[in-house]
Amino acid sequence: MNDETRVSFDDGQTAWSIAAMLVEKHGIRAASFAEHQALKARQRGEPSSVERWRNVADAAAAILRGEGFD
Repeated sequence: MNDETRVSFDDGQTAWSIAAMLVEKHGIRAASFAEHQALKARQRGEPSSVERWRNVADAAAAILRGEGFD
């Protein structure tokens, strides 16, 4: 996985739009990438980032299952 993916939650992007970007860049590893970012945020003591990354991971998994943005 490439940790060079930079995502900012400050620009108003939703978990779904970030997940879609990660799926495009990382394919089937997108949800794992987001979970890894959640773990890193937890290690840094950033609970709000942990929650956001977990939401992104859930959205990425849903996209990969074909559930999309509906």
